[in-house]
Amino acid sequence: MQTSLTTQSDALAAKHEQLISLIQPMGRVIVAFSGGVDSTLVLKVSLDTLGPQNVLAATGISPSLPQRELKSVKNLAAILQAPLQLIETSEMDSQNYTSNPTNRCYFC
Repeated sequence: MQTSLTTQSDALAAKHEQLISLIQPMGRVIVAFSGGVDSTLVLKVSLDTLGPQNVLAATGISPSLPQRELKSVKNLAAILQAPLQLIETSEMDSQNYTSNPTNRCYFC
């Protein structure tokens, strides 16, 4: 049992180091920040690697974004001490999006 946990821990540490090695050469980054697990991980590792002066969390806002999710994004960015830029989007103006096709996310 201990060997399995050690192997998993080593694999996770290697993936973490790989993510750092991808972010570090960039110097400055903008993270598309939804507040979900994936973007939160990328934002946190970016902040730890580059410092908050070199990282910007960016979140698109529109009528399609529930207020509870926007509140969550703002709260999480504050907890992480991440600079946050809210960007108004206009996907609701596009018939390609509002007709609700299966590929609607492509259009926003």
